[in-house]
Amino acid sequence: MGRKGLALASLVMAIPAGVGFWFSLRAALDYGENMPVVGTVIIWSLVVLCLLLAVSPIFFLILGPKSVSAPAPQAVAVATPPKKSQGNLEELDGDEGEDGEPLFEDEAAAADGDFEDNFDFDDAESDEEFEEEQPKKKKKK
Repeated sequence: MGRKGLALASLVMAIPAGVGFWFSLRAALDYGENMPVVGTVIIWSLVVLCLLLAVSPIFFLILGPKSVSAPAPQAVAVATPPKKSQGNLEELDGDEGEDGEPLFEDEAAAADGDFEDNFDFDDAESDEEFEEEQPKKKKKK
């Protein structure tokens, strides 16, 4: 990162520090007479620190590091990751259910996608089980 990049990146801290500098300077000048000694020391050290942070992008722009060109990339041998073993193909086939029974009775029908749908979601009894009673509305007089 060169001087300009460092100065631009430091604006993230410099802008809030400038606002803090302004408020702490106004507080020190307006209420410095009525503050105890400890309060005066704290507020003036806050003014100095905020001022240093607020002007730091200027210092980075003038005294910052020079931009260095990136070195030419060197050829690096890339190691290929080892292949995972495929294991037993029958274990990875996935044609059995949890209980070990085959999911499809006919392998050809399973391959073609010709299997019938055994699920009936239009069952009237199941709808009645899940209906909730609606509360009765009170009549207004």
